[in-house]
Amino acid sequence: MKEITKQYNTICDDYVFSLYDLWGHDDGECPQIDWIGERGDSIDLSDMIITFDQVRYIVDNNVPRETFVQYYDYIMRIMSISDTLPIMNLKSWHKGAPRISEERLEFLEGLKQKLYDGIEEIKEGAF
Repeated sequence: MKEITKQYNTICDDYVFSLYDLWGHDDGECPQIDWIGERGDSIDLSDMIITFDQVRYIVDNNVPRETFVQYYDYIMRIMSISDTLPIMNLKSWHKGAPRISEERLEFLEGLKQKLYDGIEEIKEGAF
């Protein structure tokens, strides 16, 4: 393995271990890194997929776990409504960029449910 690759791998791992330190971990030991794809792509942490860019931003800006979880939940809601809605990045979220309101999200989720219900009615022959 080339020296530059070793250095890159060390930096990636160090950032993730810094994230673990920042957010704490329950078992008293530093958990193993669960990389998704190549080292430096994304990690799986407590059922959340976190990109390396997000890890870097979290560590460099001391982003609390609760803030990231709020961001992650918001993004998951957006993606569950439609894959065509714009997704803001963590930096924009953390800096207070405008978000879709809770009322609007609930409205869109309701519309999506009505669409699914209508499709099911058609499948069941109740037009």
